[in-house]
Amino acid sequence: ASDGPSNVLGGDLGPFTADAMHPSFSAAAFALEIGQLSDIVETPFGFHLIQRTMLEEVRVAHVLVQWAGVHRSEVERTQEEAREQAEQARSQLLAGAPLAEVAGSLSDGPTGVRGGELGWFQRGQMVPAFDEAAFQLEPGGISEIVESPLGYHIIVRLE
Repeated sequence: ASDGPSNVLGGDLGPFTADAMHPSFSAAAFALEIGQLSDIVETPFGFHLIQRTMLEEVRVAHVLVQWAGVHRSEVERTQEEAREQAEQARSQLLAGAPLAEVAGSLSDGPTGVRGGELGWFQRGQMVPAFDEAAFQLEPGGISEIVESPLGYHIIVRLE
């Protein structure tokens, strides 16, 4: 069991550059082949076992529907009203409505005006529920309604 803050992510540190970590950690990590596990590596932060994983990326957009009291929310609706709006957004997307139109009219937060575009993400960069749903989608796929600390998401995988 890990003592570090990445333990809540299963130890996943996500992508990083060689200069982002302690030099002995980086040297060991970048010497590994994909899937290979290191010997024990000591740094001033403790002892580490490192496994290098393949970098996985997706390009996604979403419709975010929030309710009063959820993190970073400025809306007055109830959670039940938010769920109804999220279902409406998903139905419109499944019926072929343009993502930019649905996001522009039904999405909360700053991404709505950008057509819901979130850009490229690597596995582990988003909250676990969002991350799991996004990486299960094929390009062009539309997720079920996903609940996160930010609200309800309907995720569309662009690439």
